[in-house]
Amino acid sequence: MPDESRFMQRLRSSDDVFRVGHSVLVLGSTIAVSETTAAGRPARVDFRGAGALDGDDYLFVLWSDGDVRRFPLPHVGSETVLPATDMREFAFGW
Repeated sequence: MPDESRFMQRLRSSDDVFRVGHSVLVLGSTIAVSETTAAGRPARVDFRGAGALDGDDYLFVLWSDGDVRRFPLPHVGSETVLPATDMREFAFGW
């Protein structure tokens, strides 16, 4: 489907893989990739910044059961495995 491909390219090209150490600045916090999958997707990220991640400055959400839902952060030192998201369903509802 050409439209799906163009939409997905706007999110991030599959040729533009993440690498360990890649980081972005979001609301004064740095999010850095610390581990990647074989396909170059982030498998683990580290958050460093000015505010507490569980404070009012941040809202973490995920796509689940056809809706955006609040994502409760794991405790420091623990981890949570998130399910893959079907971007077509997320973006277009089908």
